[in-house]
Amino acid sequence: MGILWEEEQFPYHYKRIPNDGVIDPDWPDDKVERFIRAMYFPPLTPAKFRSADGELHPVVSLAAFEALRRGEAPAPPPAPALPVPANAPPPAPAPQPVVPPSASKAEVGHAMPRHATPCHASTA
Repeated sequence: MGILWEEEQFPYHYKRIPNDGVIDPDWPDDKVERFIRAMYFPPLTPAKFRSADGELHPVVSLAAFEALRRGEAPAPPPAPALPVPANAPPPAPAPQPVVPPSASKAEVGHAMPRHATPCHASTA
């Protein structure tokens, strides 16, 4: 059957994670904290730290990283959210604001932006 399109036209490729997600112990704390926050996106793998014995430990906070850097036991990973039981009632809908019928658009919050021109306005 062959190729349906020219691969050169589509430059999409798998993007590697910086430093393969491993924290460099020589980085300053502010860079480490930004890296940890950028990498923390459950359920994906968080940032990692390679300990002196070569083992990779997941890191979800700067405090956990500092403990690992000092050689202390790694902090346990955060607990996953508890599943909702099958017989649980559905969550209540969010309350909607009550708007009196005589309320103007400005009172409701739908006022026209200053830069907009009403449809019935004359532009001449």
